[in-house]
Order: sequence, then C-alpha cells, then structure tokens
Amino acid sequence: SAKSFILFTVAAVILFGWLFVQYGFPAFSKQIAELLPEEASQYMGQGVLDAMDKGFFSESKLTEKRQNELTGLFNSLLKNIEGSKNYQLKFRLGGKIKANAFALPDGTIVFTDELINLAENDSEIASIMLHEIGHLKNHHSLRATIQQFSLGMFVMVITGDVSTSSSIITAIPVMLVESGFSQGMETEADTYSLEYMQKQKIDPNYFAIM
Repeated sequence: SAKSFILFTVAAVILFGWLFVQYGFPAFSKQIAELLPEEASQYMGQGVLDAMDKGFFSESKLTEKRQNELTGLFNSLLKNIEGSKNYQLKFRLGGKIKANAFALPDGTIVFTDELINLAENDSEIASIMLHEIGHLKNHHSLRATIQQFSLGMFVMVITGDVSTSSSIITAIPVMLVESGFSQGMETEADTYSLEYMQKQKIDPNYFAIM
C-alpha cells in the first residue's frame, strides 16, 4: 500500500542518513584530509584560536621563563618529527576549560596553565605534547572540522534549514575544545605518543601517570 511504501521510504532515509553520518563522514573526511595540501590546514585554522580566546581563555599567567622552558622542550621533540615546521606551542589560562590541551588544524597546540601546573615534571608534559602532535600527524583537527562542516551541509540538504546548518558550522571551535575527538582518534594519538617515547627511550609511565 501507499502508506507502507511511505513508511518504508522514511525508514530507509533515516537509516541511510544515520549510516552516512556514523561511517560515511569519518571515512571520507580522512581521505580528504590526507589529500588536501598543507595550506588548507593553515587556512582552516585561521581565526579559530582568536574565537576561542573570546569565548574561553585568558592570557597565560606562566612566567616568560617557564614558557620558554616548555617551548624549548616542545622544539626538542619536533627535531625527530618530519613535517612539523609549522607546529607551534601556545599557552592560555583555561578558566572553565581548566586542565586541558588541544591541537588546531593549522598546527597550533594549546596548553592551559592548569594542565601545566598539574604535572609533577616536564616528562609528563612532554608525553601530552606528543599526544597532541599525534593528533596533528593524523590530521584529526582537520578531519573533525571537515566532518562538522559536512554535517552542516547534510542537514541543510535534507531539511532546507540554513540556520541549523550554520549553527553546526559556527560551533566548530567549541567542538574542538569541549567535545574532543572520537575514541578512535584518541587511540591513534595515544599510540603515536607511546611509540615515540619508546623509540626515544622515554619512560612511558610518565604518559600513564598524566
């Protein structure tokens, strides 16, 4: 009957939509992120930290000496990492974000003062630096941004609601700092950090403790 056909069609569209969002977006975002030139990541990351500064962060209270020490540690890690010339370290007072660190598509890695103060030694901080570098090496920020943007376009195509899709797209900075990455992405970043530490003879217990 016509009603059965309509119900079947609606169910099929819902199922297809769910499968596409759940599996299609992650799959093609990974492929796109790997194919895009480095300039694309730089462009997509522009202005994201500025937006976060307006909504979340304050100027870091770490002393200039301490910031220089940590930047030196960060740069020493990068010496063994190819393709990291655009990676840079920033510090912010986290406020409501508290102890946290995250990587942006343009290669910027942000540490909050609260996370720095939580660590008992710099080897623990280095392990988290490597975790965030792992996010960059696997294009996680770029992939997450592509997925969020694609979701906005998908909502607009399905519903015709431009305002909802725009809200999803403009929420990208919030998503990067508050929602984090998928469990799969976190595992990839963990693996990168641990493999680097083992290769460079750094005790992985520092990572486990942190």
